[in-house]
Amino acid sequence: FVITEPFPADSICLITVDSSSTRNVLIWEKPVTQGIDSFRIYREDLGIYKHVGSVAYDSLSTYTDTSSNINPQITSYRYRLSVLDTCGLESPLSDYHETIHLQVGPGIGVANNLAWDDYEGFSYSYYIIYRQSQGMSGFVPIDSLSASSSTWTDVTPPAGNNKYFVAVDKGGFCNPSLMRDGRGPVG
Repeated sequence: FVITEPFPADSICLITVDSSSTRNVLIWEKPVTQGIDSFRIYREDLGIYKHVGSVAYDSLSTYTDTSSNINPQITSYRYRLSVLDTCGLESPLSDYHETIHLQVGPGIGVANNLAWDDYEGFSYSYYIIYRQSQGMSGFVPIDSLSASSSTWTDVTPPAGNNKYFVAVDKGGFCNPSLMRDGRGPVG
């Protein structure tokens, strides 16, 4: 008999939001190996990490949190990841990643005040602030600032309804993949 330890914890590459900004999306890079059944996703709830979903090894290495009580527009969330092998053994949980939560409020006059909490899970040196103005089809970067900052004021926003998001630059790509016909990852 050969007794093997479960795979080491895989790590989350990053967490972002879907196009509607109402669902958290986790992305990780899966190892090319045999013996992994699935990846298990855990979300912190009152200081305890609870299993919220699983993704099969042969599926795209992303997970969208569709839980009805989760909304990135309300607060930030922490997630961890584990690996379940084909023998049913589970790895330890990965280090956590925590999402950014952005709040936008009125400033003096027409200004909009932005405040957010830090993304946690990897190092970065700056934030990028994006704005989508009324009548515009997409978000455009309007400023970047040091990672030591967590507030910014849009002193002269365009008239009408403006939407914002704050992002960090990971300094590399996350490459989610899926497995096809047992021949390796397909991006």
